[in-house]
Amino acid sequence: MIEAVIGSNLIIGSQGVVSLVIASYAIKGYRRLRSNTLKLFSLAFLFLFLGFAIEVFNNVVMVDIWVTYIMNAFHMLGYVFLGLSHVASVRKEVKEEVAALVFIPTVIMKSLGLYFLLYAAVETTIASMKREHRLALASSIALYLIFLGEFLDLIAIKGVPLALPGVLRFLGFIILLIPLVSVLGTSKKVEVEK
Repeated sequence: MIEAVIGSNLIIGSQGVVSLVIASYAIKGYRRLRSNTLKLFSLAFLFLFLGFAIEVFNNVVMVDIWVTYIMNAFHMLGYVFLGLSHVASVRKEVKEEVAALVFIPTVIMKSLGLYFLLYAAVETTIASMKREHRLALASSIALYLIFLGEFLDLIAIKGVPLALPGVLRFLGFIILLIPLVSVLGTSKKVEVEK
């Protein structure tokens, strides 16, 4: 039992670390390029990092059910911002504004996050095929992996190893680093007028 909790926390913690690394790269990219997409991307992974950190804390301390709601709210916000960042990069504008979060049951929060995540994956796939852009294709594959991990985590099918959702999310996060690092490596610094 204790080994399962430790293993689960290692997977969740590694997702949190990768989320924080992605957020820091996105923040660097935003500062350099002043891209709204990277601003949303950094917010997404900061929220995801907070969600994973709270999840590990809750697994160790076992605080209360309300901590699970807060954790899921951070995850949902992270996936909503991740979806918006990809839609913004594909469409160059986001028409919907993110409303204030109302604490609602866990399944609804995860479902909203899944919806935005899947929407972003589909939009990014369509855009990558139209433009034949490999980095966008890598982003869409990553989004599908994250979506699949979250979906498997939500439905908890018997016979699916407990670590599989976390591993799929982790792979998705790692793959999302590829386009981000590539864009930062090829971009020039944007001068900000004062």
